[in-house]
Amino acid sequence: MRCSSSRMSTGYRRILPVLAGGLAFFLVFLEGCSMLQPVPEPEPAAPSVFEKGIALMAGADFSGAELAFRDAASRCESGAEGQRALLFLSFLALDPRNPTAHPDSAALMAARFLNLPNTSQDEILEAEALYVTALDHGADPELRIDPSDPGFAVRFGDCDQPFPPRVSRPLPVLESPTSGLLRSLDEERGTLAEQNQELRNAIRRLRTTSNSLQTQVDSLMAELERIRQLIRLPDTSAVRRRDTSVVRQPDKSVAPAQEGQLDERPSRMILQILGIDPTPPTTSP
Repeated sequence: MRCSSSRMSTGYRRILPVLAGGLAFFLVFLEGCSMLQPVPEPEPAAPSVFEKGIALMAGADFSGAELAFRDAASRCESGAEGQRALLFLSFLALDPRNPTAHPDSAALMAARFLNLPNTSQDEILEAEALYVTALDHGADPELRIDPSDPGFAVRFGDCDQPFPPRVSRPLPVLESPTSGLLRSLDEERGTLAEQNQELRNAIRRLRTTSNSLQTQVDSLMAELERIRQLIRLPDTSAVRRRDTSVVRQPDKSVAPAQEGQLDERPSRMILQILGIDPTPPTTSP
């Protein structure tokens, strides 16, 4: 007869593999959950000076972008970004949206890039295209880079190594620039348009002054005619004849002159006007 304890041990032996397998699965599941936890991402690197210049240029901050590109182009440690900064300085100097754009500056930046060692062929073609475009916009073709003082870093990368040799590369030549001529003609046309407008304004002012003076002349002429009418002698032919229908009664307070006695008062007045003394001279007895 078997003991009950032996039967129970056999049941445990059957259950133990199942429990072990479940425990192993549980442990693997826990390990997988721990592996599925998010891993913290590394913090992004701070943008370089060149990348800051690109962002400023994209935001139409041309002065800020120029300062950033000049900073990058002045450092040998900038590497390839310093080389690109010279090209972007040439871009800025040719951009018509930039208020400080100037073709001479664009030509100088492109010439400085062509003066660098270890530049790729595609970058050389870009710099040459920028240079001739600056010439086409009126840049001085006599501008050259001083090899002893180029103004910016003369190489980028391997700053502690000996200076690499540079290939003497002549600047491209533009035989017949057209845009510069058209630009000068446009500027001359704008100047002529301004002068024409100034002349029109002057003519308008002169017309206004002329009308005012004409009004004053007309007023003075009318006043002169009025004065002439006032001082003109009366026309006796137009004087109306005396109405004799009503006869004035004689003044009886004055005694009439005797017949044969002439009134000497008018004669005396005439003699006085002529300067003759009307008093007859007295004769001595």
